[in-house]
Amino acid sequence: MKERNSRQSFLGENFDDVMTTVRVGVVGYSGGGSHIGQSLAHYGFKNYFICDPDIFEHSNIHRLIGSCDSDIENKTPKVDIAERVIKGIVPDADVVKVKKKWQECIDDQNFRECRIIFAGLDDFANRVQLESFCRKNGIILIDIGMSVKKSTQSYFSMGQVVLSHPEGPCFKCLDFITDRELEIE
Repeated sequence: MKERNSRQSFLGENFDDVMTTVRVGVVGYSGGGSHIGQSLAHYGFKNYFICDPDIFEHSNIHRLIGSCDSDIENKTPKVDIAERVIKGIVPDADVVKVKKKWQECIDDQNFRECRIIFAGLDDFANRVQLESFCRKNGIILIDIGMSVKKSTQSYFSMGQVVLSHPEGPCFKCLDFITDRELEIE
């Protein structure tokens, strides 16, 4: 493990221990969630909680790392694709996969044991609810996302990575989520 992360010294002396002991969560496994899952595996994390209620569909083909055409025919759950990708990189990884909405997991001990949760959710209301859960349970939440907007002449895309630390400012404090956006949604 030391050699694997020899170029990651900026992450701290005990980073190898962190990767083998800390459980990381990924809520929402399309788009950014699948990129995060793959990246965490390449770093060498061993313990995962993956939560997504959906099966893989053709409309996800460009958004889900590790998917293939047979997943469409087989109606493969996204959490199964996540496990396949992660274990393809870290064969001895412990992947707890739950094919449910994250709200149905709040009593799951594996979910509550996550030290960091990466969220790739589609709407602001879910983000606010997940942030509340994480702050109450002392879990760091990192929201990742992208949106495509239409201007008068063309389309443009933008993305975000927003940290909600239990001891720091919340999504609303950071002006990432506003009451107006929640009202519109």
